Order: sequence, then structure tokens, then C-alpha cells
Amino acid sequence: AGSPILIPGAGTVVLPGVPQVGCSISPSQFSEALQRSAQLSCDFVSMPMRWIDMEPSEGKYQFASTDRWIEWAIRTAKLPVVAGPLIDFRAHAVPDWLYIWENDYETLRDLVFEHLQAVVTRYRRTIQRWTVASGLHVNTNFKISFEQIMDLTRMSVLLVRKLHPTAKVVLEIDQPWGEYHAYNRRSIPPHLYAEAVMQSQLAIDGIGVRLQMGDARPGAGTRDLMSISAMIDRYAALEKPLHLSVGAPSAPVAARPYRPRVGAEAEDAYEPGYWRQPWSEGAQADWMTQVMAIAASRPAVASLCWHEMADAPPNVEACEMPGGGLVSASGAPKAALGRLAQIRQCFKDGRSPLAWLARQ
Repeated sequence: AGSPILIPGAGTVVLPGVPQVGCSISPSQFSEALQRSAQLSCDFVSMPMRWIDMEPSEGKYQFASTDRWIEWAIRTAKLPVVAGPLIDFRAHAVPDWLYIWENDYETLRDLVFEHLQAVVTRYRRTIQRWTVASGLHVNTNFKISFEQIMDLTRMSVLLVRKLHPTAKVVLEIDQPWGEYHAYNRRSIPPHLYAEAVMQSQLAIDGIGVRLQMGDARPGAGTRDLMSISAMIDRYAALEKPLHLSVGAPSAPVAARPYRPRVGAEAEDAYEPGYWRQPWSEGAQADWMTQVMAIAASRPAVASLCWHEMADAPPNVEACEMPGGGLVSASGAPKAALGRLAQIRQCFKDGRSPLAWLARQ
């Protein structure tokens, strides 16, 4: 009961029920307003657990911020908690001290092992699903070989599976259209990476896809709905449940130079683009509705998670994208927050959120 079903010839798994709707919450932001927002609009909450937040100094972990959110979700809100990605080599997620070992793979591998062991052991009583790693195939910030990427993937999955046998284990695909491979030949195309994981017969329970639009960085340029639909179908053909992390800004993001890795020279400015009209709170909410409706129509999609609950304060660098939260930096709810709750209710009632949108 509750397991994905693979119908011969269907080319995709079929899941029971409707997709679960959730939101990722930065542990650095904690308030009653955010708690209330999460409780009213989410079936689950997601804890990012970025390495830079968990272990800013080597060997010195800081669990307090994550602990309070998990304790609130479990004891007060009675919401399931998912976590990750645990290993994410994007520049904003990696602590500065780790770069010392970027050219020593054996030591880097040992540090990843110790980090996974520390985090999973601490939270295995409270987490239902782990996103073990995200975007290893992009291979921009840390330069490692194809064999090392696959070895790191294999080791991470097996370790989390051993430490927490009852949890669901997911690997996440970042930049799912794979533009990065055109200029970084040490990377792995995203679908090829996913196929390699499948062929290696790693015991993963699903594939995550990070789908972010409208930001001035590689892989986050705006695409049309047909392109998004086709991409979901392509990953669904891998015959594993899909867990989508989606996001878009609530205001236009200016094109700006992008640094592919720490210490590198800035590249040409990336143009974020826009969807039908310049990004606004209304455009963000409408984009959310359309994309989640498309995703929910696929029998392989198990969950939909908005990538950030609240915008970062002005003096703090945004974690995912400027203006990508459901709540502004001042604490005011945006249109997309109410829309997420309406989409969740539509799924529960067996109605399409597009029908609700057409009436507006």
C-alpha cells in the first residue's frame, strides 16, 4: 500500500493520491508569522540543511536554528519534515574552509562522509525523506572527475541508507536542461547523470528536480510552459517518483555578471527573462499555479515544494533568488502564499487549480 506502481509499457510510475505540497524554510528565519504561513499552506516542510549553515567552522556544528524548526513542525504543527540537500556544492551552500581540500579528493570524500554521518545521525528520528545530494553533475564550483562524481553519489546514498533505513532517499537534479555542459566539459549532462544512477542500481526512492525560473544565473532563465511539461515527462520516464522544487521571483531580477565558482572571474551578465509579463507578485502566483497544475497532472510527481518561504533581509544575501519567497523581507505575505494554500486545497478536493484561476 502506498508504493509506486510501474505499469508495463506506461514508461512512468503511478503514485497513489495527489502530490503533497510543501515549502522550504531557511532555518535562520524563525517567527510566529512564518510558522502560521507554513501551517496554513503546507502538507510538509523542507529543511535545506546547507553545509555552510550546519558547519560554518570545521568541526563546529550549529544545530540550534534547524532544531527549533523541526521541533515546531513535529510537536506543534504535526507536519512531516523532509530535509536536504545535504551535499550541495553551489557557492552559497559551501563553507569557506572546505575549499582547502578541493584538490584532494580523498580528504574531500572523507569530510563528506563525516558530515553526512553527523547530520543524519542527529535527525534520523524526525526526518521522513532525505535529499542526499543536489547538482553534483553540474560540477562548477568544485572540479572533480566523472568517476569521482559517481563515487561521491554512490557513497552518499549508501551511507544515508545505512544510517536511516526507513527513510526515503532522493537525489536532486539541478539545471535540468543542462546548458552548463556547453561550457563545462567536466560536467555531466543532467539526464545522463540520472540514467547513470539508475544503471548503477542505487537504492534511491525518487528523483528531485530543481526548477527555478527568472534568476540571473545559469540554468534559471525563464522557459515556457510547454518546455517545462516536456522536461517533467523526460525525467518521469526514468520510472521513479519525482519531487519538484519550484520557484520564481516576485519582482524583476536585474541581469548581472555571474561567478561560476569562488575566486573565478565574473562571466557575462545573465538575462533572467520573464513569463508573459515582467515579474510581479501576481505573475509569481500565476506562474506557480500553472506549473504546479502541469506537474500534478503527471502520475509520477509525488511532491511539489516551493523553494523558499521568506525573502532574506536586505543585509543578508538571498539563499535561492532575490524576491523568490512567499513572504517579503518585511514579513508581509505575497499573493503566492495564499495561492499555495488554494492549490493545496484544490488537490485535496480533486479539482484543478487552473479552473479556479480561470474564474479570477
